[in-house]
Amino acid sequence: MTSLKFGEFYGYKLNGFKHYRFGHTGFGQFFGYYRIVDCSGICVYIRRVPRARFLYDETPYFSTTPSSEKYPLDIKHLRKQGVLPKALVKEARWYYLHLPSLAMVINGRSLVNQLLFPAQPGVDSLSARTH
Repeated sequence: MTSLKFGEFYGYKLNGFKHYRFGHTGFGQFFGYYRIVDCSGICVYIRRVPRARFLYDETPYFSTTPSSEKYPLDIKHLRKQGVLPKALVKEARWYYLHLPSLAMVINGRSLVNQLLFPAQPGVDSLSARTH
């Protein structure tokens, strides 16, 4: 049987989700995993950082492509990266304030990707599923 040292193992797949490691171990350093939630438009991740035994802090992030830099999933960063058009800011802000997370998955897609990239042109699939 082969043993793996920390740093050799970069990710895993669990319950259909891929997880990729970030950070380092050691005193004063942190590490965790990005769970890939959805890449049907922009790539949406949940960053999971261990806080205590069996407890984690989870924060949603996004990137424009799988290999690009990751940013917090909020209105400010979506606008700054040019992903959120001005016409959708008001609707996106409502979802951001009233729903648990824009990374929340409904019918296999994250809320933010349903808002930005609806399945059918002219049909707001997000509103039909959440109201």
